[in-house]
Amino acid sequence: MVAYVMRRCVVSMVIVFAITTVIYFLLQLVPGDPAQVLLQSAGDPETIAALRHELGLDRPVYVQYFSWLSGLLRGDFGTSLLKGKSVTSLIVKCLPITLSVAVFAELFALYFGIPAGCIAAIKSRSFLDHAFMGIAILGVSMPTFWLGLNLMFLFGVKLQVLPIAGYVAPSESIAEWLRHLILPGLSLGLMHSALIARMTRCSVLEQVRQDYTRTARAKGLPESRVLGKHVLRNSLAPVVTIVGMTLPRLLVGTVIVETVFALPGTGRLLIKSIMQRDYMIMQAAIVLLASLSVLSAFIVDFIYTTLDPRIRYY
Repeated sequence: MVAYVMRRCVVSMVIVFAITTVIYFLLQLVPGDPAQVLLQSAGDPETIAALRHELGLDRPVYVQYFSWLSGLLRGDFGTSLLKGKSVTSLIVKCLPITLSVAVFAELFALYFGIPAGCIAAIKSRSFLDHAFMGIAILGVSMPTFWLGLNLMFLFGVKLQVLPIAGYVAPSESIAEWLRHLILPGLSLGLMHSALIARMTRCSVLEQVRQDYTRTARAKGLPESRVLGKHVLRNSLAPVVTIVGMTLPRLLVGTVIVETVFALPGTGRLLIKSIMQRDYMIMQAAIVLLASLSVLSAFIVDFIYTTLDPRIRYY
């Protein structure tokens, strides 16, 4: 197990390094000059050239890359070209908001997706099965931004029961913090809830038809114990797989949700940096999202060993 963990750590670091390298050089191809954006129409060619020299943008690309990479290895993402602040401090300030939205959306997806999938499997081909799977298809089909706008209109404008924008830190008010997370979390979590429900239904249906399930029922075990202890536990491995596969999409989806609901998170910071050609923030935000995705895949592998003791890593 220790050897496997070491190998996975090395592979994960190589993947993150490859991602950072590709991202860096691709961003260099993005049209636009941060110096021109910063000076707007007030800068003449000499002033722009002086500012590019001050920001280090006139150095060869490979020199800028190795300078950025050396800082990255020390945990320093550099300094924002336009804000003049440490990128690390900006990320640290925005990251808790992004993680709050992502965690709330994932909890919502699991809380509603797994029970809906179980009920649809137990009541296979019934009205409940068709209803839940129909809702799941709608959830997968609806774009996140479209759903978010409709939820804002319904609960924020018509009913006026939930805030439609902004963010309140939990240190100020736990209740307001949760209220501001409900609509973004629902917008982001519905699609993932639909995927989890469909996967849970397929997995539970497969396990219900296995010999060990019929044996447990023949022994006279209560149906709740057969489903809870035997069927559901053996059905969770594919569900964990789909959660691990969709978690990167969920993290990327926070970019859209934060923009729609005006949340000052990492996703909105990334959008602003793209509009302003602030390469330092763009690189840091994308590398962070990629690293979290690699970490999620790493964690999922170890959850398997808890759900299925037959799985061993060497």
